[in-house]
Amino acid sequence: MGGDPTLSTRSTEGRGQHSTYVLITPARNEAEFIEQTLNSVVAQTIRPIKWVIVSDGSTDRTDDIVRKYAADHHWIELVRMPERSERHFAGKVQAFNAGYARMRDLKYDMIANLDADVSFDAGYFSFLLNKLDNDPALGLVGTPFRDDGGHYDYRFVSIEHVSGFCQLFRRACFEEIGGYVPVKAGGVDHIAVLTARMKGWRTRTFTDKVCLHHRKMGSAKHGTLMARLKVGAQDYALGSHPIWELFRTVYQMTKRPFVVGGLMLLAGYVSALIRRVERPIPCEMVAFRRREQMRRLIKFLSRGWILSTKSFVSPRPAGESALGSSEAPNAGLLIVNADDWGRNHETTQRTLECFLRGTISSVSAMVFMKDSERAAALARERGIDAGLHLNLTTPFSAPKCPARLIERQHELARYLLRHPFAQVVFHPGLVRSFEYVVAAQRDEFHRLYGVEPERLDGHHHMHLCANVLLGGLLPPGTLVRRNFSFQPGEKSLCNRLYRRAIDHILARRHRLVDFFFSLQPLDLPGRVRQIFSLAREFTVEVETHPIDPKEYRFLAGGEIFRWAAGLRVAPRSGVLQQGTAVTGSRLDHVHSSGK
Repeated sequence: MGGDPTLSTRSTEGRGQHSTYVLITPARNEAEFIEQTLNSVVAQTIRPIKWVIVSDGSTDRTDDIVRKYAADHHWIELVRMPERSERHFAGKVQAFNAGYARMRDLKYDMIANLDADVSFDAGYFSFLLNKLDNDPALGLVGTPFRDDGGHYDYRFVSIEHVSGFCQLFRRACFEEIGGYVPVKAGGVDHIAVLTARMKGWRTRTFTDKVCLHHRKMGSAKHGTLMARLKVGAQDYALGSHPIWELFRTVYQMTKRPFVVGGLMLLAGYVSALIRRVERPIPCEMVAFRRREQMRRLIKFLSRGWILSTKSFVSPRPAGESALGSSEAPNAGLLIVNADDWGRNHETTQRTLECFLRGTISSVSAMVFMKDSERAAALARERGIDAGLHLNLTTPFSAPKCPARLIERQHELARYLLRHPFAQVVFHPGLVRSFEYVVAAQRDEFHRLYGVEPERLDGHHHMHLCANVLLGGLLPPGTLVRRNFSFQPGEKSLCNRLYRRAIDHILARRHRLVDFFFSLQPLDLPGRVRQIFSLAREFTVEVETHPIDPKEYRFLAGGEIFRWAAGLRVAPRSGVLQQGTAVTGSRLDHVHSSGK
């Protein structure tokens, strides 16, 4: 492999800048999507020193689009490969290698394989480079993806797997694994990840960011069912353990297309097993992968057993991506959140006092209320982590609140508070009002806090009402408050099943914590101890209201320190970092003294 290998391992500590990197993008007939990828890379805060886009025999406008950008950016280069009739993954590797050859004489630290149908924010590569710079043991990093078909569930795909849509390698790692293996049936990205780990490198997907995949998985060549069949065959070829595949089949039956999708996955695996399809990886890699899968399966099943022995209902519905991943060390995390920030002067002051004492870690902010403006200024000044507390039921009290908004919210409150079951019934006649009131509060939060809300919950938990939830009014990918967690017997079976169904719907579009509790009742024997003990292993959010005298005494008086000593405490947005060293701090017996 070309280049100076000594450059790939040089430390960036103390240099005050990121490592350099290069990009290679194989592209075959990507005219529909590639301009979004081009715009994303051009907008990066840290651009690559070179980006080679290899047109793999494209017959559409892909080449023309790339040439237009290359004319304006000297670091973008188009390489044209001959046309070929067959579309397969080995051809993609050949295209990548053609781009890699153009990097032979360049000095760089990191190298990325980037698909031509993805997009991401301007800080995407800066974020990934920082992860590599700060951990010399990391050889390969990436982020999750999202598309119309959903996203990876990290209970069944290890957090150590890095999606092939964007894989950023440390140069030394890439050269040590020998690059990509050309396999027609696919799995080249998976083989690269496995090889890196077998050679002692750490690989990691960081869930703080995502890339958007604009072509639904499997749609380039196969329909959904045929794609599942191909995936099952690929699982066998890449050494997936039969027991693991059975569990994966059962899980896939809960995803669209229900039942038949899982059966097609299993059919692909069994068919390849019967035909003894030749594996493109060595026996030692098969054994390595199976050991990893069984360790994760045992850990996953043990986790479910732990939950049952804790006497709580299982917190994760099928399809939910666990934020407190069992793959991350020290996964336990406590979030102490104060609701109603900005509702009025007294509520804001009580909450601020608790924040300064170090007994709350985040707030949920109300907008269009009497103290919203001042509360937002305090949050910006003090660095208080704030999310949006959607208000659909309590009248707005800000002096300059638009009359139309007041009227629409009053209409919603009249409906939602009319009957206990109104929240669970979708009202088609109020669709426009719900859209208007939710959008107005999101816009006002952006005006007050200068950012879009990354997490949302609701006053009286009305963010979970049918019109908000089924109307898709909460931005996908945001951290959204789940239903309360209850012990068996605290709620009826129907109630628990309903809450679990709602959490299942939430988890398909949003991030959820493992457990969510109210701080009250504080006088129930053993309850507080059980809640805080869970936070040693799981991500637990506790909802508080400092305006309540009992809760205020518990928080401001320091009683919380006795129960939560030694726990990691972080704002709710901190769980997106999934167990990294910067997530949270330790809550000790000593008060924070208002820093």
